[in-house]
Amino acid sequence: MVSIRRLVGLKSPAEMTYYAQHDGVPLAGASAAKVLNTVDSQTMALTLGYFVQLQAERKHGRRGTTLQH
Repeated sequence: MVSIRRLVGLKSPAEMTYYAQHDGVPLAGASAAKVLNTVDSQTMALTLGYFVQLQAERKHGRRGTTLQH
């Protein structure tokens, strides 16, 4: 991981910049992204020393009640 920063927006998105190698050889961005997309976010975060906090989205029922899942 080269850097990580929070962006302004819904759900406080994060921008991560990383440098990827395989057997000591740098990977092209497209190749690295293809591999990283197969790893779930919680496993990746824990490997990098972070954690992913899941938050329920607010949904409104017919009578204005808030349902969370």
